[in-house]
Amino acid sequence: FNRAGDAGGKAAWMDNLQVGFSRLYVFRGFVESNEFSHLCEKYGLDRGSVPLTEPRDQNDGITRFVSRLYSKALNRTPDVSGLNAWTGQILSGQTTPEKVAFGFFFSDEMKSKKLTDEEYVRVLYRVFLDREADPAGLKSWIGCLKEGAKREAVMYGISKSPEFGEILKSYGLSQTKGELVYVTN
Repeated sequence: FNRAGDAGGKAAWMDNLQVGFSRLYVFRGFVESNEFSHLCEKYGLDRGSVPLTEPRDQNDGITRFVSRLYSKALNRTPDVSGLNAWTGQILSGQTTPEKVAFGFFFSDEMKSKKLTDEEYVRVLYRVFLDREADPAGLKSWIGCLKEGAKREAVMYGISKSPEFGEILKSYGLSQTKGELVYVTN
């Protein structure tokens, strides 16, 4: 661009890298920008384009959603192969965002954390409701688990909340249809 970077732009591009987009994705953002296009026109050059082939670079919302799962469920940054695999499955329609979340919660990595019921419910709240558990909700879901409900059922129940629907919408995704699970003895 023949200029120093502005703080806001730099922060946005650094955020893209932290989320898990490739360097090629960031490079493409510069090369295919209006600013670079005008610079090329000034010199009579054809700007060209940069093809993106990795699933993680195909859909901003899906990549950000999957990266969020790594952060909130597993408490780490995404690995490239996992991010590409999960985003690719959603992009291709092979699976839904909820099923990807299920994959995270019942992965060997999550199981190795050996979460107590309370810790498990707290993580569910962070992932599906984007907040800490309220005392009444926490007590209720832990009670369900103590009475024999499976963790899968509790996760499903929380994943059908309107709050999670709004989170999905913010990423351009839709909540799958289904009924809220009420766990009984």
